[in-house]
Amino acid sequence: MPMIPFGNNVIIRPKTAMEKTTAGLYLPPSATKEGPLEGTVVAVSKTKNLGPEDFKIGDGVLFNKHNGRAFKDGDQEFFLIDMEDIIGVCVDI
Repeated sequence: MPMIPFGNNVIIRPKTAMEKTTAGLYLPPSATKEGPLEGTVVAVSKTKNLGPEDFKIGDGVLFNKHNGRAFKDGDQEFFLIDMEDIIGVCVDI
């Protein structure tokens, strides 16, 4: 489902790496982390009021899952996040 967010919002696909418990169960990152999640920007608002260097499609970002709205497209989970609620952009150093 193609979607373009309005306002200062971005759509993020969270990283889906699973963690294995000692009992052999796999847990998604959203079940094991209380802190920020890592994800990839898949859509950026065309009406954003921030600078052009802030976010672009494909950027890796850290965000707090409690600040956005989760939704699903099929079996894939996405988050609609205000750009100001993104903690940082992942960069290669």
